[in-house]
Amino acid sequence: MSQDEAKPDDFQKIKESAFRLLARRDHSAFELKQKLKQKFSLADETFQTLLSYLNNLGYMADENVLSQRWVKQWRAEGRGRQWIQGKLRTKGLPQIDLRDDENELESAKEFLKKKLSSSIEKLDYKKKAKLARSMISRGFSGPVVATLLKEIN
Repeated sequence: MSQDEAKPDDFQKIKESAFRLLARRDHSAFELKQKLKQKFSLADETFQTLLSYLNNLGYMADENVLSQRWVKQWRAEGRGRQWIQGKLRTKGLPQIDLRDDENELESAKEFLKKKLSSSIEKLDYKKKAKLARSMISRGFSGPVVATLLKEIN
């Protein structure tokens, strides 16, 4: 047995750790592997065995469904498509074709409502620029930001 192979006791600990992680929320295979590697010396063969075991038990979510669920949640939080696509990449999830569509526009409008809830007076150039930077940092595309800022005044 090489040093990268998991002993039965080690494999049991890895399984228990995986169960704890999956009990909190669904994880992609990539995320699960990254988190387990932080605690354990995990060989690829060991992880594939674990992944097969978890899939057979039904503990692993379908990654396409998981992507859709995350996108829906992030849109509701007022995140733009560029931010969302980056986040999907970091989670190792399949990319979803997101465009400057009605969903992004609605998400951006929700963000603006929250941001401008206290006062909707005429915005000067500095305030518009600050608002535009804030929207861009949340992942909204330039055309969406420009469209909404034109509608304000």
